[in-house]
Amino acid sequence: MGDRSKESLGNNLWRSTENIGRFLDNSPDSTFVSRIDNFQFVDVNKSAIENYGYSREEFLQMQIFDIEVEKPLREQVRKLYNETPVGEVIEVTGLNKRKDGSTFPVHVRFCKLDDEYAVANVHDTTLLKQADEELERRIEKAIRLISNHKVSAKAAASISLLSDREIEVFTLIGRGVSPLEIAKELCISVRTVNSHREHIKNKLNLKHVRALILYAGEWVKDAGLLR
Repeated sequence: MGDRSKESLGNNLWRSTENIGRFLDNSPDSTFVSRIDNFQFVDVNKSAIENYGYSREEFLQMQIFDIEVEKPLREQVRKLYNETPVGEVIEVTGLNKRKDGSTFPVHVRFCKLDDEYAVANVHDTTLLKQADEELERRIEKAIRLISNHKVSAKAAASISLLSDREIEVFTLIGRGVSPLEIAKELCISVRTVNSHREHIKNKLNLKHVRALILYAGEWVKDAGLLR
């Protein structure tokens, strides 16, 4: 489990059966209700069934630890339950697994409904993690561009939006190489070159090909990539 943060909620909200049912049915995330004494699931919503691949009947035979990749010690969870007041939300991060064995990162909001039951809202953070990883790759690429080609941080930040193949095409454009010659050098079709050129233009927010050629020319000159 990751670091946790706490947030207070009114106890009456969570003790209302009607509100709990509505919360389960309407939540786009996977939602679980479990017993505090034996950690057994007693209810799950449709999203949980769809996201994890288990039927409702299968879930009701399982404990909260059964969907964890790295199962936390029961003593730790028991201590967490004992120390958490009813109505207080605890947030944790972790890695869950589906019935088919695939895994995914999650952000969990957990709350004790009373001394018998707890509810957990589980959000799949795969897309968020991928976005973070993509941002890290762009930062690393920008740093390499600054270090290897001595370009400005602003220029590197822009070029780091491009894929490695797009940077190759962009560099050749800046050298004045024609689409046909780029295709021959990279062993791709002219159509693919034009497709890359269009993607580059859009990523760099350039309105027309002439602007792309000028920008690419400035880039290769500043980066010392002219032949």
